Amino acid sequence: VSAQVPWTITGNVSDATTGEPLSYAAIRVAGTQNGTYSDEDGNFVLTLRESDPIFEISLIGYERQFLALSDPGPHMIKLAPREITLDAVTITGGLQTVLEDQTLYLKDYALYAHEIFALVYNRANNAFEIALVDRDDEIVTQIPGPEKPLELITDCYGNVHVIGKDYACQLYRYGDEIRYYKEDLSHFRAYVEPCLATIGPFHYYSYSRLNNQALKYYVQNAATGNGQFFIELKDELKIQQLLDPGTDRPFLSQRQAMARMPQEFWDELGKANEDAQFMQVAFFKPLNAPLQTIDGQVYVFDHLNGFIKRHRADGFFYEDLPVDYHERPHFNREILVDADRGNAYTTYIRNGWTTLAEIDLETGDLRQEWEMPRKWIDKLQIRDGVAYFLYREANYDDT
Repeated sequence: VSAQVPWTITGNVSDATTGEPLSYAAIRVAGTQNGTYSDEDGNFVLTLRESDPIFEISLIGYERQFLALSDPGPHMIKLAPREITLDAVTITGGLQTVLEDQTLYLKDYALYAHEIFALVYNRANNAFEIALVDRDDEIVTQIPGPEKPLELITDCYGNVHVIGKDYACQLYRYGDEIRYYKEDLSHFRAYVEPCLATIGPFHYYSYSRLNNQALKYYVQNAATGNGQFFIELKDELKIQQLLDPGTDRPFLSQRQAMARMPQEFWDELGKANEDAQFMQVAFFKPLNAPLQTIDGQVYVFDHLNGFIKRHRADGFFYEDLPVDYHERPHFNREILVDADRGNAYTTYIRNGWTTLAEIDLETGDLRQEWEMPRKWIDKLQIRDGVAYFLYREANYDDT
């Protein structure tokens, strides 16, 4: 098949155990955003230009597959249900065996399927590298990294990107190799990063205004192009505090008016305006209501009003669950999700120590709690009952 001539591949995705067709399975060319979803009968059709592509097939609750398919098909693809047997969270220092000789300095990491992409600095050759690490902390393969990488970011499809000053490189596995393609960072910021999460064809986005005190969530069906706002939250008290008490004009408008004032005005105003700007920045944290997708449903953790809001994948409201865990001292304003097991967690930080607590999504109460074994950890993530995080050794100047 020529890479220059479009061709079409067809197939069906089903459960390897029951044979039942699987709808909303994602079929995507690995390392690209070119893909589609299976319909209600598990069938899919995808037009592409790549020759001999590697396809990534995934669905919540099933093992991800990578297949080399070079003919039109139809291809019968069977996904194996993911086995979940443990209830507790295991705390791991992941990558310790990889880095114990301190030849490699771990700058960042990202979970990828059942493996880990690690951004490391190799002291032996003074260069950054990308390593693929398996469940046993063994490096499967590694390649030279792009110039001056800053961090690893996972997008709403589960793809991992290396972010630099002016570029974004999407990583993917091709057999036993790591490959990546590079794009302009502005394209990534505009078209990839805004997507918060996906469930099948449904994509979720957020819009903030009024100094991040008003928040809307939007759902779009990528298959039909239809979309709608499905939730709006406002912190009315802070919005009122943003208004100028003397004129009832928005603080931002007042600042714009001040910008036109002569220098004498600014000299006279002095520290008063500096205090006002400090108040605006320091005491108005963004409205905290993170969106997460869990087991095919949308959860908005509304910490402003004290509810977990559950919605169907299309944004249709299902129920409100009252909660108060966010009122507990040292709440860290974050929600972590173990997508493999359908569990949600939050964290509390006191004197540098982080406590991880599981949220019961049926009652809203906290269940089990775990104290992390290191102080000042970073980038805490949960996958299949295992907690991963970065930390800095007390007697060493690297992570």
